[in-house]
Amino acid sequence: MIKNTITNVIQNSLKCFAASALGAVALLLSSPSAQAGADGAFLQGVALEDDTTNLKITTHKAVKWSSANLDPAVFEHPSGNPTRLKLKAAGDYFIAVTAPLIEGSGINGGKRSDQGYYVFKNGTIVAEGITTCTYLRHADGHAESSGHIHFLLTGVAADDYVEVKTKRTSNSNTNNTTLQTTSLYVEKIATSRTVFSGTATRKVSGTNLNSGASGLQWTEGRKDSGFTHSDSSNSHEITLDAAGKYLVFVNLPFYGASTRGSIALEIKLNGSRITGGLAQQGYIRNADGDKDGSAHWAGLVTATAGQKLRIDALKKAGNGTMTVTSGHVASIFVEKLSDANDLYSATATQ
Repeated sequence: MIKNTITNVIQNSLKCFAASALGAVALLLSSPSAQAGADGAFLQGVALEDDTTNLKITTHKAVKWSSANLDPAVFEHPSGNPTRLKLKAAGDYFIAVTAPLIEGSGINGGKRSDQGYYVFKNGTIVAEGITTCTYLRHADGHAESSGHIHFLLTGVAADDYVEVKTKRTSNSNTNNTTLQTTSLYVEKIATSRTVFSGTATRKVSGTNLNSGASGLQWTEGRKDSGFTHSDSSNSHEITLDAAGKYLVFVNLPFYGASTRGSIALEIKLNGSRITGGLAQQGYIRNADGDKDGSAHWAGLVTATAGQKLRIDALKKAGNGTMTVTSGHVASIFVEKLSDANDLYSATATQ
């Protein structure tokens, strides 16, 4: 079970993350003393690779990790390369990023900005590792936002390394934004755990995400015994073979010239949305070069044997075509929790 993920995945303010996820699982803590635990690494940084904090940049810059708590048998934070986390053992790794930002100086209230955060492996962008849910209006007190990433990085070789990099995705000449304490959590996922991961570049109804509800069409990554799924038939459904509690993370990056467009995610069992199964922070203004957005959900799904999990994407606002961001993919990570007693979960409506 991802005990450490539940307690340490996300630090700081989760300003654009799905509120439903907060009700479903206690992912949000602010304790500076959080520990990574066995097979885990937890890093934080307050500056970029060149010791600056201004995010109005057009080329990628890596976050410089100033603190690291890790299992030294699995990870290394090289003193000579403080932006890197070395993964010392081959295998699959769960990766979670929380990246809050705040309005900087020199503000033009008539402009907007959007920031992208990306996971790199060995200097190359990972297709699943992207968030662009960081839109800022720079007006009416809207001065803070944050980006979030959660996915399973499969097929890691010994001594591969990961970094988190950022750059502006809207017009570079708009307002300044400033990096706040950014967090990276990584955990090696043993082969003994019951896990499913997948990626998607479309939904069943087509490549345009900005339409009626339709399931994201998954291509398998890791599929352990306990999950039934076929890339060629009903690929939007993941059958949960056994009754139990399942931890679920979904990311959907999208792009398009949709004025005030928004894409939502619905988490469904056997075609019905679960309690709290909604993410709708994805937004595109289509002004000042803002054409990027993303939606993210994390939570606990309680299923009976044989229920089918699906993730629908659907239009929530303006018209226009929006597709999965070029060069990237939507992603899902599901784990059946082996000890449901070692867990706290709750929902809330007020």
